[in-house]
Amino acid sequence: MLRLKADGMSVERECVLSLDEMSITPGVELHMGTGRLFGNIMLPDHKGQATHALVFMLAGVTTRWKQVVAYHYTGNSTNGAVYQPIIVSIVEAAASVGLHVCNITTDMGSPNRAMWKSFGVTYDKPWIQHPVEPNQRLYFMPDVPHLVKNLKSAIISGHIITIPQDVLEKEQLISSEVTFAPLKDLGP
Repeated sequence: MLRLKADGMSVERECVLSLDEMSITPGVELHMGTGRLFGNIMLPDHKGQATHALVFMLAGVTTRWKQVVAYHYTGNSTNGAVYQPIIVSIVEAAASVGLHVCNITTDMGSPNRAMWKSFGVTYDKPWIQHPVEPNQRLYFMPDVPHLVKNLKSAIISGHIITIPQDVLEKEQLISSEVTFAPLKDLGP
């Protein structure tokens, strides 16, 4: 299916691989067409009944398109390092149909942080050598909605965020600290 979608693209071949997990109701069901049971964890070195579904999706960088390319049932506790070979195989499969994955985007949950670590990604080196095109980089980025959610949670829980001096001056801000205190002063 991905090959058909890629063959129909006129220009956009740059894409992002996004991973996201959602809770599911645990249970095992019989697939009538194949006679197979579904509902157990599908990841290597993990066992038990699934409580989450991890979805892998490719999306265009400059053109609006999305395609689910894989999913795995997972449990409550997952070692994200097992995502590494799955991601590499998706990047290779995308390349085989003419798509170029330039970025991996995830939330910052502990399985994804473990996956980043397994690739050797750090805050000061958010990229690896591209597995298909060695002269290029494959970047890793946290998704913006989860960053904003984490920022909000940190401020509400009392953390103080300090804005760098150059940003303070450039944006003509009156304080270098972001705290929840001014909002408390507004009252109910």
